[in-house]
Amino acid sequence: MDIKMIEQFQNPGMEFRGKPFWAWNGKLEEKELLRQIDILKEMGFGGFFMHSRTGLVTEYLSDEWFHLINTCADRAKELGMEAWLYDEDRWPSGTAGGEVTKNPEYRLKFIRLKVLSIEDFQWDKRVFAAFICRLEDGINYYDCIQLKKGDLPPPEEGKSILAFSIEEMEKESFYNGYTYVDTMNREATEYYLQLTHEKYKQFSGDRFGSSIKGIFTDEPHRGAVMNGFGIQNEDPGYLTPWTPKLFAEYQRKFGIDLVENLPELFLRKNGEKVSYVKWCYVELLQELFLQNYAKPYLEWCQENGLQVTGHVLHEDNLTSQVALSGSVMRYYEYMDLPGIDLLSEHNVSFWVVKQLSSVARQLGKPWMLSELYGCTGWQMGFQGHKEVGDWQSLFGINVRCHHLSWYTMEGEAKRDFPASIHFQSGWWKEYKAVEDYFSRLGFMLQLGKPECDVLVIHPVESVWCQVYPNWSKTLMTQSEDVIELEKTFSELFFSLAGHQIDFDYGDEEMISRLYSIDHDESGFPLLTIGQAAYKTIVVGKMTTIRKTTLSILKEFMNAGGHVIFAGETPAFVDAKPSDEVIKLANQAIQIAFDGEQIAKSCLSVISPSLQIKDPESNAVISDIFCQVRKTAEQTIFVLLNKNRDVSYENVSVRLFGNGSVEEWDCLSGKRWKIKGRKSDGDIEFKLDFCPSDLHVLVFQHKHEENALPIKDSYKVIATERIENSLSYQLNEPNVCVLDRARFQFQSLKQQEEKDILKIDQTIRRHLGLKLRSGEMIQPWYINKQSKNKDHLYGPLFLHYDFEIDWIPAMGIELVLEQPECFKIKLNNEEINNPELNGWWIDPCFKRVKLSSEQLRIGKNTITLTTMFRQGCNLEAIYLIGNFGVKIDNVKKTVTKLPEKLKIGDITKQGLPFYSGSISYELDIVKPEADEERILLCLEDFAAACVKLSNHKESILLPWQPYEYDITKMISKNSKINLELILTRRNTFGPLHQIPIHTPSYGPLNFITEGDQFSEEYKLIPSGLLTSPQIRRAYSYQSQVKTNME
Repeated sequence: MDIKMIEQFQNPGMEFRGKPFWAWNGKLEEKELLRQIDILKEMGFGGFFMHSRTGLVTEYLSDEWFHLINTCADRAKELGMEAWLYDEDRWPSGTAGGEVTKNPEYRLKFIRLKVLSIEDFQWDKRVFAAFICRLEDGINYYDCIQLKKGDLPPPEEGKSILAFSIEEMEKESFYNGYTYVDTMNREATEYYLQLTHEKYKQFSGDRFGSSIKGIFTDEPHRGAVMNGFGIQNEDPGYLTPWTPKLFAEYQRKFGIDLVENLPELFLRKNGEKVSYVKWCYVELLQELFLQNYAKPYLEWCQENGLQVTGHVLHEDNLTSQVALSGSVMRYYEYMDLPGIDLLSEHNVSFWVVKQLSSVARQLGKPWMLSELYGCTGWQMGFQGHKEVGDWQSLFGINVRCHHLSWYTMEGEAKRDFPASIHFQSGWWKEYKAVEDYFSRLGFMLQLGKPECDVLVIHPVESVWCQVYPNWSKTLMTQSEDVIELEKTFSELFFSLAGHQIDFDYGDEEMISRLYSIDHDESGFPLLTIGQAAYKTIVVGKMTTIRKTTLSILKEFMNAGGHVIFAGETPAFVDAKPSDEVIKLANQAIQIAFDGEQIAKSCLSVISPSLQIKDPESNAVISDIFCQVRKTAEQTIFVLLNKNRDVSYENVSVRLFGNGSVEEWDCLSGKRWKIKGRKSDGDIEFKLDFCPSDLHVLVFQHKHEENALPIKDSYKVIATERIENSLSYQLNEPNVCVLDRARFQFQSLKQQEEKDILKIDQTIRRHLGLKLRSGEMIQPWYINKQSKNKDHLYGPLFLHYDFEIDWIPAMGIELVLEQPECFKIKLNNEEINNPELNGWWIDPCFKRVKLSSEQLRIGKNTITLTTMFRQGCNLEAIYLIGNFGVKIDNVKKTVTKLPEKLKIGDITKQGLPFYSGSISYELDIVKPEADEERILLCLEDFAAACVKLSNHKESILLPWQPYEYDITKMISKNSKINLELILTRRNTFGPLHQIPIHTPSYGPLNFITEGDQFSEEYKLIPSGLLTSPQIRRAYSYQSQVKTNME
């Protein structure tokens, strides 16, 4: 066994550790930035991306900005961490915070189709082309004639006018009052590089390639094709991207006058669903985007020593790619560390990573980034972090960019797609275990070469030729034909991955440039794409295929290559009707579009290194995905149960060949011997998979005897439950959230309590001010540009009511943001020169001691008074202390904490808003027999993770299985502490959203309206929900030893 490999596995380098988006979202202070870097290091991170986000007060790209960038980069270098730049004020990249698109020539523009009656049509300066036609169903057109400029046809029944104009994107606050950029315009890109990258070079260029490793470009795109995503123009589905050179380039490349064919670009000529004009248009947009944004961007960075990473908009499915980019795979060629964005907890678009890793392998790019964990909400715990990260790592991700780690929670920043993966979360000190795990997994998955012999032709171009107005909305298709393509695209993925067959995708344009026909050592034909070679090519369900692809497949087949056509063959070549595919398919392998048949046909050619079977049915377990990596001395298998709810026990694993097998545990860094039996020259053994379980196996090609232990397994002989009421301790003060108030402002007066964020909106609408939101104009920009930023609109009075039926001896503290901006009264008595007692959770939350003499049994009111201004943050306030909280509808009462906690939801036991950790005290009797083991099993609880401890040691249980052998922890004179480290969901919300759980979480979740808003609090269950189980058992290993004696 390679000792160096073992050492690297146990202690991987910083390059394998996560690098979060460090959200610079407030008034930046050097001392605080340096403090936070130390925290990021303690959390196990290997670096960070310095990312401007909503709420930034420090001026973007100012001298102060660059000073802080350099200071943080230097500190990272001292700590052995990587510092990365981020190329924009928020996102998407390309506008330099709106500075680029102050110039109208650089703004994103579209071709607009307007369908009019003949009577309503008039030529004006905006209309550059018009047609008269018969239009059916709003999409199919017939008998189309182009009108000459100025011609007005006589009224004719059943005829419509198609009028075309150029329209600029509406200005938005998200771009600081301007628009997104025309990324197909080279001048705009060069101006953007001048404003952003050249300034970084001026102030930080001496650090490029050393303390500053590279730069992240985020979600550049070329505008939405008849989709409307990201724009606020009226009827945006009738818009498609335009750039000044578009018509001339279309004529040059395809020999077609696009203006004459605009009706076919938008609609269906004579009802035909597939269009060569549409296909050419999307291809041209792709080329213009790559040549005028991606290419000059990469060239500038390479010339100046910066590595490029990031991702484009958007990757989740075929539809989102076509709507905003064309083919995302082609963009990866222009990144050193190509990346993706895969946000929310339950997004399982596995093919997104497959697309990325396919190109990376073909182009020899070993590092692949994922922007992950964003929009998951405060409630996601370590199990979720594992589940989201595992499958992405399995398929190739080895640079994990966590979304987000906030600099501050002040104002709107606290709603910027929580949670904050930083010190604000109660579990931050435990997070290093997560990073240790993924760094070890990443290390193992970069060893050797993958066993990947299958190439799937990517069908994205079959969508290009079928676009029409509103064919997709919010990046989900409305077209039945495209829905079918999406369905079969995902089915083909699961057919292969579910049979543990690894494969790559091939982009047709890239195949045409990078292919060659080769042979392996045995003379078997290979289709080589760049640096990757394939034995089998699969053509799934496609509408159209490129003529170049067809020619390459024919050449491969003539060399004896294995080509599979699964299902109906494409009826179009380059989006033109053709029977050429059918002719070729008749000479290839033709099968039904059926997962079993596809897998069987692939397995007839490739030689997999393992087999996984269900022990009872002997069938393939499609929930278990696999990656195989081969080195000269060993084969590494990574097996993942992708199912979050189902366990598989006694799974039969067969490794083809002879040798010895070990399991390497990425959480602990430990190694175990696996005892298998030989069968026909192979090795067979059993594995258990709990939900979302992952096993890393190392198969030594030469059999090695070693002293590694065998992993313990147990035979349970008795079970019992922990008692119902337990003593407990809190590691933080309890909290009462006050997020409802009465208010008075100018002519507005609210006698009944109202949600504080709705009060903020009411006042801003009354004054005609822009609402605060995730897309608001940045504070730094307002400070720089606005003359009215400090205008005072008048006094605002906020009255926060709460009840008290018990006053704790240690008193109560008030927590609020910007206390210096408010006069504070408690029960009409002013708190002069409030005594600040440090901060709570985040430095923006200042602690103010309340006088016990001013508090009273019964109703209490805290009144905040301020002169309202544009930059005023109206936010919830908090009471903290050693007290309980009772909620009755919306009324909150400070009461006494219970002496013990019952097994069950703590939100109903005086801790509705609590989000620190709870340590339950467990009394467990030491076993009488030396061989007996005590297993503690947690079945149902709500927390981020679990820690077990006694007076000597502590054990973290970050994810399933939540079972641990506590035998050695039990002694007569000590208790075992079961610590649940909670999430911040019930403190910071959303607290009024219906339903409680949604697919993703961002600023809008906190300001829901109508039937999606509840005046009452909507809290998630928290704490120890069912009684832990004590399992008395014997270890199989100790039983064997006893029997031998």
